[in-house]
Amino acid sequence: MKIFQPMLFVGLGGTGGLVGAELERRLRVDLCGPDGTALQHIGGLAPYQLPDCLQFVYADFSESDLQRLPQFNVDPSLRAAYARTSRATHNLLPNFDSSPEVTQMLRASLRDEVASWLPPRDDEPRVTPLHNGAGQLPTVGRAALFATLRHSLQPVLEPLVQAIDAIAKSAGELSELGGGRVTGCDVFVAFSVAGGTGAGIFLDYLHLINQAFKMRRFNGVKIYPLVVMPSSFSASTGGGREAELNAARSLVDLFRLVDGQNAPTARRGDRRPRPGDRTRHPLPGSRPDPAAHRHPADRVPLQPDRLGIRQDDLRRSIVSLVMSLIGTELGDSRAQGRAMAGDDDFQTFAASFINRGVHRSALSPTGIGRQGVSTSLVASMTAPMDELADLVA
Repeated sequence: MKIFQPMLFVGLGGTGGLVGAELERRLRVDLCGPDGTALQHIGGLAPYQLPDCLQFVYADFSESDLQRLPQFNVDPSLRAAYARTSRATHNLLPNFDSSPEVTQMLRASLRDEVASWLPPRDDEPRVTPLHNGAGQLPTVGRAALFATLRHSLQPVLEPLVQAIDAIAKSAGELSELGGGRVTGCDVFVAFSVAGGTGAGIFLDYLHLINQAFKMRRFNGVKIYPLVVMPSSFSASTGGGREAELNAARSLVDLFRLVDGQNAPTARRGDRRPRPGDRTRHPLPGSRPDPAAHRHPADRVPLQPDRLGIRQDDLRRSIVSLVMSLIGTELGDSRAQGRAMAGDDDFQTFAASFINRGVHRSALSPTGIGRQGVSTSLVASMTAPMDELADLVA
C-alpha cells in the first residue's frame, strides 16, 4: 500500500473510537506486515509503528471507552510505538459530576453563547456521572464541552496540534511510502449522530480542528465528516426514535455548515448570527470569522459521507473508504511504466471528489440544501469481508 497524502483521523464518541481502532488495525496490517517490521527501514520505526504522516486523535467523555483504544490494549512493549501516532483527549470533561451543575454554570457565565440552544431549567434532564457519557443527549454533551472550554481551548487543541506538528515533519516518511512533499492533509472526523457525545460535540470540533490547523499555518486541509446514521443501530444498541431525533438536529447543523463552506455568502464584517446559529463558542477568536469564507484558500472544505449499514460492516466500509482516499493504488498504469508524479491522466478519488465542488455548490433541485449534501449512501451487507468493503468504498 502507498500513502500519497498525510492523514489525520479524529474519532468522536464511542463510534468514532471504534472506527479509528479498525482503521489503525488495517493500516498496520497493510503497512507494517504480519510481524510488524516492514517499515523499520524508514527512519528506524519500531515494530508496528505507523509513520508520522498518519495520525489519530480520539475524544470521548467516557474514560472506559477511551481505555478500549488500541494503544491501551497492546503489549506494554508496543505502547510507545502506538502512542507515537495515536492520542486520546482525556481532559474533555469539566469539573462537575452532573449535567444540572454544568448548565447552571453556563447560564451564569456564558449566557450569550448558549442562549440559542440550551433548554430552560424546567424539567431539564439529569445525567450523572458525566464520566460515563452524555446519556444519549447531545445537549448534555455540548454543554459539557462548553464548560471545559470556558477558560481555555487547550484541552481540545493540544492533542490536535501535537498530531499536526508530527504530520508537518513527516515529509521524509511520506516520500518513502510513495507520496511527495507535504502540501496538505486529509482530515477524517468520524462520529455518530444517534447518541449524545458525537452528536453533541461534532459541530464545535469541526471548527476547532480548523482552528488548530490555522494556528500552525498549515494549508491545503480538507475535512471529511464520516457520519454514522441511526439506522446503523438497533433499538437495544442506541437506535430508535430518540436516535432519529438526535440525528435530525445534527444533520441540520452539518448541512448548514457544509452549505456555508461550499457556497459561502457572508458579507465582510457581517457578524450577525442567523436564526438557529449554533457556532458561537466560549472564547473570543474561537468562532470562525464569516468574512474569511469569501476566499477559498482561507476555508476548510467539508465533504459529507453518510453511511447507514450494519455495525461491523459499517466500520469496514468506512475504513475502506478512508484507505482509498489516502492510498489509491495505480494498478495497471504502474505496470506500463507511468510514474505517479508524472501521470497527468491519473486522478485519485480524493481529487475527483474535490473537483466536483462547483456541482456541490449548486442548489438542490428540491430547494433544500446543496446538491452535494442531499445524497446518501445506504447499503446492506451480509458478508463482513474486508474485500467486499473495499468494493463498496
